[in-house]
Amino acid sequence: MKFEDLQPDYEALWASMELKPSMAKGVDYGAAKVLAGRARYEVVAEKTGVPWFVIGLMHLMESGCDFSKHLHNGDPLTSRTVNVPKGRPKSKGPWTWEESAIDAIVYDKLDEVSDWSLPRVAYCMESFNGWGYRKYHPEVANPYLWSGCTHYARGKYVEDPPGSKTRWVPDLESKQIGSMPVLRKLCQLVPEIGYGSLPALKPEPPAPITPDTYRKAEPAPVSTAARSSTTIFAGLIALLGSCVQYLEQAVAVGMDSIAELTKLEPLKALGPNAKGIGMGLTVAAVMLVIGRRLQAAKTGKVG
Repeated sequence: MKFEDLQPDYEALWASMELKPSMAKGVDYGAAKVLAGRARYEVVAEKTGVPWFVIGLMHLMESGCDFSKHLHNGDPLTSRTVNVPKGRPKSKGPWTWEESAIDAIVYDKLDEVSDWSLPRVAYCMESFNGWGYRKYHPEVANPYLWSGCTHYARGKYVEDPPGSKTRWVPDLESKQIGSMPVLRKLCQLVPEIGYGSLPALKPEPPAPITPDTYRKAEPAPVSTAARSSTTIFAGLIALLGSCVQYLEQAVAVGMDSIAELTKLEPLKALGPNAKGIGMGLTVAAVMLVIGRRLQAAKTGKVG
């Protein structure tokens, strides 16, 4: 695949890219992961000439920016790679992530690239992933680049189990965010990347505020219950009164005990008066009901 043949395609896809709203959080998360590792990517960038954000995008796609895994393909850093490319790095381990990343870049000859324009970035990302989509399913935009935007719908290569021969599943949709939508987000967050950014998705405009739509202050729940449902409020008071009367003996004993502990003699008076308190609550409930009925009769409304 020659870069000159694909350059116009990359330019057109980038210019017309529209992010799927359902993928917006994933794009933000991916960009945040790349930015979090920027310092380590810059170390590799200084030694290879590959821009830090390109290294970060590769790292995101291969291992979710996990620094315990090889940049080549996401295999564990504790041993040489077992998946394609197999047996890397050739040098004796253990390796730091930076050492392994440099090996991956040199292996793919990305250190020989001098033009890092936007189309070249897309070309190198697709080359790093492989040309299977271009060769055998050109009708599908490579999800390694375009998943998460409207250029990609479905169709994906899978490995069952991982490391086995890949197979094509036409109706399977990749859930991994592609590198190009993440790059667009990085361009918005770090303008010095220099590719320019596409306009962000515009949220739905807020509804105009009018006297009818403006939120009114809400009364306290107890006040609301007392005003709009007096009979219910009265029923609760009556129930409380009945409970106090029913538990008269327990209340008396409890108040005596509390009075002994706290030395607050007035508490003793509450015990013998429990029955009277209960009856008082019941009478108050009845009066509320009567008052509500009288008000309803005057206004013609039933509460």
